[in-house]
Amino acid sequence: MILEIDAGNSRIKWRLLSDDLQIMDRGICFTSAELKNILPTIDNVQRVRVASVRGPDFTSGLVESMQLRWHVVAEIARVAPDQAGVRNAYKKFEMLGVDRWLAMLAAYNRRHSRCCIISLGTAITLDVVDEAGVHQGGFIIPGLSLQRKSLLESTSIRLPAESQWSSTWSSNALGCSTEDAVNHGIYTMLLSGIVNFPVVAEIGASGGLFLTGGDADVISSGLRGYGIDHYCDQDIIMDGLAYALP
Repeated sequence: MILEIDAGNSRIKWRLLSDDLQIMDRGICFTSAELKNILPTIDNVQRVRVASVRGPDFTSGLVESMQLRWHVVAEIARVAPDQAGVRNAYKKFEMLGVDRWLAMLAAYNRRHSRCCIISLGTAITLDVVDEAGVHQGGFIIPGLSLQRKSLLESTSIRLPAESQWSSTWSSNALGCSTEDAVNHGIYTMLLSGIVNFPVVAEIGASGGLFLTGGDADVISSGLRGYGIDHYCDQDIIMDGLAYALP
């Protein structure tokens, strides 16, 4: 069995692969303590592959836990200047987020043609890879919830303590309450930015646009409204592990 872990800023996703690479089990948790509680329920792990943006303390704790549980040395994915047919655009290649790198490896190796990957989590990232596998660069902006939090913390806007994203927050309608004005405004601004980025519709039409992350479904519904083809793929970072750590 192979255990794969994608430790993002907010969520930790994991999946268990059989020897023939079929998904046997999977789950989501939020803290290293929750992940450690899951480990005793998993048997027969011969290999562990990890993608983490959580920093060295999390990674070292994870390595120790894997060693104690299965006597296996966890393999930690790293960014490279050139790997699996993809060339990094960063001059200091190691400064690129490993999550972005793995998603690019997976997307490009599925198609071997131009692709765009948009990750919609705590932060939102967009990366473009050309038909030759050369990373063209990307964008990083605050995610939906982070934008909302920043707005509320930096202004006099007040919402009820129990206020969350409403069931209709993914709307571009003018808000008739402060909550809807905030939620719909952030959503509309983000969706407009994605739709109007020159290559998004073009790459979508060729089958190379991928969305991932916790808010992918929300933006997906908006893109469908504009007729932009895309795939929602919550496994694309873990799929990249096979290329970074073959």
